[in-house]
Amino acid sequence: MGNLQAQAALYGCIMQRAKDFDLFIKLDADMAFASEDTLARVIDEFRARPTMDHFIVDCNDYMTGEQILGVHTFSGRVKWESNGRGIFNDPSPKRPGSRTIVRKPETPYFTHAANPSSLQAFHFGAHRALKLVQRGFGVEDKRVEAMKSQWQALNGVWNQFLRHGDRRHALALVAADLIISGTLGDDAHDYHDAQLLSASETYALQPGSELAAIIRPHWETPEARKAYFERSVGNAGLEKLRQAGVDVEQV
Repeated sequence: MGNLQAQAALYGCIMQRAKDFDLFIKLDADMAFASEDTLARVIDEFRARPTMDHFIVDCNDYMTGEQILGVHTFSGRVKWESNGRGIFNDPSPKRPGSRTIVRKPETPYFTHAANPSSLQAFHFGAHRALKLVQRGFGVEDKRVEAMKSQWQALNGVWNQFLRHGDRRHALALVAADLIISGTLGDDAHDYHDAQLLSASETYALQPGSELAAIIRPHWETPEARKAYFERSVGNAGLEKLRQAGVDVEQV
């Protein structure tokens, strides 16, 4: 299935089977339990909060070298009344009880992209860049937090590339640039997208030195990064950031 169809099927399944289970943990295909006691820890979180319906926790992410949101666990009481939109395809459910978000747990619960394939890394960059650029969104619809968080994620990928020299981080930033430049289309968030697959195969064959030559001009200096961010979000994104009181220099 494509992303939207898969999400609709997943959330529909949770609601249909709500009476059969107490909790539903939503793990993407590139996520894993960080330890043998992760499941028990999640259950304990709900036992400690009997009215909690939605638990979100950061996971350790290799692509950015940071702890990022995240893994979601739902009680059987939650309901989804609408699907997400395009790149933002994880709508928040209606819930009678509370929601808890745990940022940067001292002991990780989950890992993300611990050993990504070239395609997975390439897709990561494309997906993050789509959420940064938000093509087709007017000023009113632009999501400020998404612009900020996705730019921080891409910065994390760049820092990981400098730290490890892993060509998979370079592939992710090449994919992001293909989105920012308009070379890849809006469906590149989907693993089935023909453009994404074709571009991934092409760049996966290139040596790391060539990939580095593509991305370095955008990331090597603070001035280059600032100009790249402004080009990425465009005039509409910059206007929305100004309306929200966000200093672009600090993003």
